[in-house]
Amino acid sequence: MMSKTALYLVLLGLLYHETDCQSIEFDSGEAFTAIDPSVVADASNYADPKVTGSYLFQSDTTFDQKALSLSVLVQHFRSDSSFYFRAHPTFITCLQATLTSLRKQNLRVDIVSAFKTSSDVPGSIKARDLYSRSGTGATLKFRPGVSGDIRDIANTAIKSCASTFSVIQRDIGVVLMLDSVHIFMTGRLDTTPQFTVDGYTGGMTSDAFRTYAMAKLGEANEPAVIPTDCSSFGSLLSGTTFPSWATDAAVVVGDHDVPILRENTQDFSRLTQYMGTNVEFVDHERTSTWCGSVGQACVDCRAGIVGSALSKRYVSKGSLLCVCVSCNVS
Repeated sequence: MMSKTALYLVLLGLLYHETDCQSIEFDSGEAFTAIDPSVVADASNYADPKVTGSYLFQSDTTFDQKALSLSVLVQHFRSDSSFYFRAHPTFITCLQATLTSLRKQNLRVDIVSAFKTSSDVPGSIKARDLYSRSGTGATLKFRPGVSGDIRDIANTAIKSCASTFSVIQRDIGVVLMLDSVHIFMTGRLDTTPQFTVDGYTGGMTSDAFRTYAMAKLGEANEPAVIPTDCSSFGSLLSGTTFPSWATDAAVVVGDHDVPILRENTQDFSRLTQYMGTNVEFVDHERTSTWCGSVGQACVDCRAGIVGSALSKRYVSKGSLLCVCVSCNVS
């Protein structure tokens, strides 16, 4: 017969599991139990310094071959110095998409590092180390015998990840290094895309790389066929409707499921930002006194997106979709 003490411990364990453990499923279909970092010894060693919302998992070498996605294994993420690792399902989705796209280009790469503990990078304030500690960063390097420009890795990551991150109001980060590329998903502390150079010898500064990467970000989302003469398209005057015969929106697009109110930030957070730049709209209200919510400054995104956080996407009163200019419209 179970003693009162034993029964108490069992019930306590069940309560702990119910309140502090969460099952997180990754693209592989594998589910891992996230643990509360505060109950782990030396908790600061496994903190999420960039506030990405990643999860902490306990592991050991028997878990190394478990898959987070088709090509990403636990062993790619677990630090050699620890049996814990951090990961975020959205970043794993991006990482897999990048690996798959590079493979189709006959550019095979290896994940040479991912999650790191604080003791792995003591005192480092480099973005790539902080995001590795948060579990939303990984360094990719061409496999031996593969020749290519490491900017091909960067370009592929930008194309594969930026829109995916934007859905959860996060941005992409890329660091060009000597012979490898670090890609990461930002957290709440960084609200714009992050593009820097650290050791790259290809004659490109961080500022130049940012300009280059932002152009690639726009190219990745442009339509397959781009009109060269915007004058061939009809225009719509202010106050008029298209199609002209429509009496209301429901006649054309059907009944809406959920209304989106201009004063409700939560409503607007459900919208997704278009990441491209070839858009035939003009940002007339970029100088408005408030955008989306009272006190929220407007964003001038005519040259390109500013960021995926809500504070970087408000562009006009009641509009969360930041659109940019094409065809020399100003």
